[in-house]
Amino acid sequence: MKTQTAFTLIELIVTLAVAAILVSMALPNMRYMLISNRITSKTNEFIATINYVRNEAITRSNRVQIQPVDNSNTNNDWGKGWQIWVDLDNSGNVNGDNEIVKVFEFPDDQIVIDQIVPDSTYTNTPIISYRARGRIQDPYKFLVCNNEHPEGREVTITRVGRASAERCSLNNGKNPCYSSCN
Repeated sequence: MKTQTAFTLIELIVTLAVAAILVSMALPNMRYMLISNRITSKTNEFIATINYVRNEAITRSNRVQIQPVDNSNTNNDWGKGWQIWVDLDNSGNVNGDNEIVKVFEFPDDQIVIDQIVPDSTYTNTPIISYRARGRIQDPYKFLVCNNEHPEGREVTITRVGRASAERCSLNNGKNPCYSSCN
């Protein structure tokens, strides 16, 4: 008589229960990982755009500017998108005389890009204006974050026009990321 080897019903139920427990433990971490990847991606895209604007200013030997898609002079919400334009008439405004180079729009994105002014050396003007030599007048600081994630990215643009990013924690109430993203 041959004996057959197989799983019993109890072994199968125990295996499925263990698998369900492991999956339920992994899903919250997966959500944080996806949000973290979106924050990193948006930060990299923002820095790449800043570098592109700087390069365009040098290439065209003219002032090239970037600002939030909502082009009012008081809007600092960069998370919905931004537009790049060449300031041909040196007016500082997007008008018929200036050339719009590119527009980036993210209407339903939950990633916040907020401009901050940590001290008097930083500007709160929502238009970043690169001169023909690739420099800006005042430094800028931005926070890229999501209110569901404990970390964000802080993007700094120096007077020489160089953009860099570093991680910042949202858990500390003294950190400017906390107030901008929560």
